[in-house]
Amino acid sequence: MHRRRIALSGVTVEIETEHDDLACYLAAQFPDGAAARGTPDIAVRVRWTDGPRPTLTPEAVFPGWPADVLVHRHVWTAPGRLLCLQCDDAPEIAIASAPGTPRRFELRFHFTLGAAGWREAAKRALRWRHVPALRRSRLRPSPTTRSTNRSGGTSRRVARRIRCTPRA
Repeated sequence: MHRRRIALSGVTVEIETEHDDLACYLAAQFPDGAAARGTPDIAVRVRWTDGPRPTLTPEAVFPGWPADVLVHRHVWTAPGRLLCLQCDDAPEIAIASAPGTPRRFELRFHFTLGAAGWREAAKRALRWRHVPALRRSRLRPSPTTRSTNRSGGTSRRVARRIRCTPRA
């Protein structure tokens, strides 16, 4: 388990993850871990899952976070808990929240090679050998400089890398 404490605009966040690439990405983006001292204001645990999409139930998506009341489509509640099992605009992301000191969140990012359906299933069957490269491309550090081609524009290779880089 990797832990990283960061300070963002006066808020101390402790991030915990089992995903090695995410831990390296956080260390590269926030190199000064000593800047965030004291008790964190927010504790976040980030889980990375992959493979076929699990059934969207609170037990399957967030083990250890029981919730029994369905409020709306993918939103569940329990005393002191709120779980969103699938975001409309980003179905691979799920989030759970609980009050306290520090306020606790758990994020789950589910990595899959495509959508549902027979065509996407065929793509997944053929592309599993590319999964390690696809995972790494999600957590690529931002480029610091742009190279230009002879006409003064950004080269296609660099432009593609810039578009695929996650934003902070």
